Amino acid sequence: IVALPGTVDPCAGNECRKGSQCVPAPFGNGYTCRCQIGWQGRYCEK
Repeated sequence: IVALPGTVDPCAGNECRKGSQCVPAPFGNGYTCRCQIGWQGRYCEK
C-alpha cells in the first residue's frame, strides 16, 4: 500500500483479527477485513 503525502492509511490501527488482511476501501472510506477460511464477521471475530 502506498500512501500519498497528507493521506491517512485506513489500515493503520485496524481491528481485523485472526490473521485476516486489512483491505482499504475505495476513495478512503475506511477498510474491510478479508477473513481467513473458517472466520467471518466485520472483524473476522466469529
